[in-house]
Amino acid sequence: MPISHAPNSYDWGSEADRVVADPLSTSFLNHWNTTARVNTSIFSKAFHVVPADNVRTWQQYESFYQNLFVSKSKPDDNVQIPARYEYGHVVKEEFPKGVEELKEWLAGIRGSLVEMPLKFMDKVDFAEEGLKLNALTDEVYT
Repeated sequence: MPISHAPNSYDWGSEADRVVADPLSTSFLNHWNTTARVNTSIFSKAFHVVPADNVRTWQQYESFYQNLFVSKSKPDDNVQIPARYEYGHVVKEEFPKGVEELKEWLAGIRGSLVEMPLKFMDKVDFAEEGLKLNALTDEVYT
């Protein structure tokens, strides 16, 4: 909403205000890390974003991302088969109870803070002889 319709009012002295008052405190660090962990979990479940720490091998990449968001067609195929989902769309199978379940999950997001995926594809030896750059590795390593 525009500021003229819904002006922001800051809750000075509230519990939330005290938590963020000292960014070097343990309580702030706990709040920061918990927020990042919860947001990462929700975004991962709903949208299957990559890179993600739960994707550590090619098989995990295929089942978590490629089978959902990448077309099985080759560029020169006469008939192009679309991917099951467009990138950035919700994966319906994750929410068997439907839209209400999705809304409950998404309501848990606080801002855009997420954890950095440090374990993404860490079980893959990219330095194998004969392994060439592909659509994923080209962007990651160039």
